[in-house]
Amino acid sequence: MAQFTLFVGVDVSKARLDVHCLPGGETFAVDNTGKGRKALVARLLGMTRAGGPLAVAFEASGGYERRLGKALVQGGLTAFLLHAGQTRSFAHARRQRAKTDRLDARTIAQAIGALHDGLTPYVFDARRERIAEHLRLRDRQIVTITMLKSQLEILEDAALRRIVTREIDQIERIVAMIEKAMRDAIAADAGLADLYRRLLAVPGVGPILAATLIGRLGELGTLSSRAVAAIAGLAPYDRQSGANDRPRRCGGGRADLRRALYMGALTIARMKKPSALKAAYKRLIEAGKPFKVAIVALMRKLLVAINAMVAKNENWNPA
Repeated sequence: MAQFTLFVGVDVSKARLDVHCLPGGETFAVDNTGKGRKALVARLLGMTRAGGPLAVAFEASGGYERRLGKALVQGGLTAFLLHAGQTRSFAHARRQRAKTDRLDARTIAQAIGALHDGLTPYVFDARRERIAEHLRLRDRQIVTITMLKSQLEILEDAALRRIVTREIDQIERIVAMIEKAMRDAIAADAGLADLYRRLLAVPGVGPILAATLIGRLGELGTLSSRAVAAIAGLAPYDRQSGANDRPRRCGGGRADLRRALYMGALTIARMKKPSALKAAYKRLIEAGKPFKVAIVALMRKLLVAINAMVAKNENWNPA
C-alpha cells in the first residue's frame, strides 16, 4: 500500500460535506451535490499533486456517503470507508467528548492517519452497487413484514387482522418483485451471472446469500482468509490478560453479510445430505461445543471456502 503523506477526513451529511486535512489542519466544506463532490475531488487531486499521496476517509451515513465514495474512486483517489464505531472509539481514546460535523471530520482524518495500514481501500463497482441497492430495499421490506407479523399475533379485532394480513401479502409481493429484478440484474451481466451460478452450487448458498456475497462483498476472492472473515465479523480475537484467559470472540464487521451467512450455515447444519461443511459442524457439536460456537465456526468456514473458490476462479468442489 502507498505511503501516504496527507490524510483527509470527510464528515457526510445529507446537504454538506465537511472536510479536514492533515497535517496542515486545513478545513472547508462543500455541498453534497454532484457539483460539490466534483469540486471536492478536483481540490483533493490538486493537493495530491502538490503534497504527495493522499488517503481520504469517510463514514457510513445512512446511504448519503455512497455517491461520495463513487466520486472519490472514479476520480482516482484512494478512499477508505470507516464505521462510526471506529472513529468514536478513536475520539474517546483522545478524550474528545464534543461532537460536531467539523470535529467529526477532524477525528476521521486522525483515525485514517493512524489506522490506514490495517484497512482495505473502498471499492466502488457500479454493477455490484446495483445489486446492493436491491438488497437494501428488500431488507427494509423484510423488517416491515416482521413487525407486522408481530402485531398480528396480538391483534384481537378481526377487521384489523384482515387489514394487517392484506398489508403483509402486499409487501411480500413487493419482495418477490425486488428479488426478480435483482436476479434479472445479475443475469444481465455475464461476469456476475457466472459468479452467481458458481455460488449457488455451494451447500447452504441460496439466491439471497449469493446475491449478498455479490452486492455486499466486492472484495470476495481478493483477500486472505483472515481478512475476509474479519469483514464479516467472523474472525475470533484473543481476550487474555494475566492469568485470565477468556474464550475468544468475534465482533464488528458487516452485520448484513453476517446475517445472510448465518442463514446459509443454518441450512447446512439442518440438511440431511452429507458434505464437508456439514461434517465439520457435526464434529464441533459432538465435541461438546455450544451451538453458537459451532454455527459461527461453520459460517466462517463457509465464507473462507467461498473466498478461496472465487480467488482461484474455480467451480465448487464438493470433496
